[in-house]
Amino acid sequence: MAKAFLFVDSRVQAWQSLVLGADPDVEVVLLDADSDGIWQIANALRGRSEVSSISIVSHGAEGAMLLGSTLLDSSSLQTYAPQLQEIGSALSERGDILLYGCNIAGGPAGAQFLQQLSELTGADGATFVLREGDRVRYVDEDGIAPLWKGQDFPIESCISGWAMLHSET
Repeated sequence: MAKAFLFVDSRVQAWQSLVLGADPDVEVVLLDADSDGIWQIANALRGRSEVSSISIVSHGAEGAMLLGSTLLDSSSLQTYAPQLQEIGSALSERGDILLYGCNIAGGPAGAQFLQQLSELTGADGATFVLREGDRVRYVDEDGIAPLWKGQDFPIESCISGWAMLHSET
């Protein structure tokens, strides 16, 4: 059974490149854009335990992320509290949830969102991405099982690079 999961929202441009760059030991789940993304993640993790990392790639904005048909933000977190607690319960003691999306942690709304998400799931984590010319480099990931640490991708083929080029979320 996989100990690391990668959830990718199907709306993410060039998601195929991200999936191809994932470690073969990582279980990849593509989130259906027309279905509730939180439910999709909870269902995929149901019955799992000792998961080292849950990585989620989606579009985002300050204090919000789009997961399937769900806009998850500070005002909707409590609605999903049971599912988020279930997701968190799949993690190992040192397990992390790593969010890859534009501006999710930005501003006061982002800080509040991350704090609330951490409290509901019992998880934390961070990823640091740099632009290097026409490439994007995943410099560091604060997780037990980092997905792309040390790897680089063409700037056009990953969400972080796309966001840097277009200044959009």
